[in-house]
Amino acid sequence: MAATNQQPIVLAIGGLAKNTGKTTALKKIISELKEKGKLFLLTGIGYDGESFDLITGLPKPRFYLETGNYLLTTAGLDAYQWANRNMQKQNQGIYTVIQEFDIKNPLGDLVLGEIKESGYFLLAGPNKGHDLERAINSITLNPSPLTLIDGAINRLVPLSVSTKLILALGASYSTNFDYLSQTAQALQYLFSPKLPPNPQINISQHLYFRDDEGVKTYPFTSLFTINTLDKIVREIKGKIKELFVPGIVSSSIFEKINPYFDHDAVFWLKNPFVLMATNNAIYWKESFCKVNVRVCFYQSPQLIAFTLNPFYPYYESGKFHPRYLPAELLMEKISSSVDIPVFDVVKNPEKNISELFL
Repeated sequence: MAATNQQPIVLAIGGLAKNTGKTTALKKIISELKEKGKLFLLTGIGYDGESFDLITGLPKPRFYLETGNYLLTTAGLDAYQWANRNMQKQNQGIYTVIQEFDIKNPLGDLVLGEIKESGYFLLAGPNKGHDLERAINSITLNPSPLTLIDGAINRLVPLSVSTKLILALGASYSTNFDYLSQTAQALQYLFSPKLPPNPQINISQHLYFRDDEGVKTYPFTSLFTINTLDKIVREIKGKIKELFVPGIVSSSIFEKINPYFDHDAVFWLKNPFVLMATNNAIYWKESFCKVNVRVCFYQSPQLIAFTLNPFYPYYESGKFHPRYLPAELLMEKISSSVDIPVFDVVKNPEKNISELFL
């Protein structure tokens, strides 16, 4: 984006499962921004804005966007298009294409649109992290608006481009209160800063480790494989004091390398999402604490809040039905287990989320 004196805010709202309320939370934030007169740019990692959930058939909240805001999405999501190729009509709302990108996703070409007529919009932004980052960084708007990212549970890794993060947690993830509380605690642990980045580490595609003899580096692709692990183990002298892996680490690989970590070793990763791609947050917190390894990240957004949704779909008699956990009890359990704000935007709509990042 265009250079400013301050880093533009990129806020991601990520759901830990379907139907945890991320879109409802995002709509609440959009409403608050409207009240404050703040313009924004909305994009997403998955496909959102449809009227009904494609799996459960239950109604879904939709995006109603006002004139003057921006949309980073796929051109021509609807079969209907205006004769003028620069105008796309989507479910009542109209936007003008003001910037095109050499970026494609499975649904088509990525474009930046300025909303010319308020209405409902479908959303399908970049589905890969590097495409999302490239698009955001190349947007020519000046001044740079606040960017909102609607995250998808099966593609959390691209959310690493955000500067601020809100995670949506709820009964669709688990109906067990204790498990939800432990998950919230573990997520806060993973996203808490522990050390400033080590300037000796180049975060390009090279694995780095430091043992009793010094520093060693290896070419790396995207996944920490058993072959890479075997190569490292053969060359370790003493214990690993510091390890940087630039890609995804599975729980099985981490368990195999555990015995080689020195006491209070530092394990560097690009961001917490590369861990969540292979196992849940509770597992990773317990694993790091058990072997006394400090896990640190180079590109970790600040986790500023949780939002809660007591709703969950219940399958019975050939179709899904809405069910709910007790909202007050859910709020009490989660808010008492973490020390960052927790919101139920349906039960307590008067509470302001945007003051956390504006």
